[in-house]
Amino acid sequence: MILLGALAGIGAAFVAIVLALVRQRTFARIAAAIAVALSLAAIGGGFAGRARGRSVVEEVLASVDPDVRDELRAQGYREAQSCVTLGYELGAGPAVLSCIGLVLVLVTPPKR
Repeated sequence: MILLGALAGIGAAFVAIVLALVRQRTFARIAAAIAVALSLAAIGGGFAGRARGRSVVEEVLASVDPDVRDELRAQGYREAQSCVTLGYELGAGPAVLSCIGLVLVLVTPPKR
């Protein structure tokens, strides 16, 4: 989900930039808004993955020996945190590109 949102966000951001450069401002705004939403979805997917990972860790820990429970919990939470890192890394590119598209929409004069 994270990768799909990031790739779609990059595509929408490029469309927004091209539309802004050919002065199709209305469509460029729509494409840039979609790109922002998709990049935020990629970042949000990382947080959803972390929550899911932590819940799986807690389910598994219910049947584990209490002596190793804290160590396994710490390791499971570290692995679940990697989802957030991945979401940020993959969502940052589309976010920057969509911001460039939004800026281009604002600074390019309307088509006459």
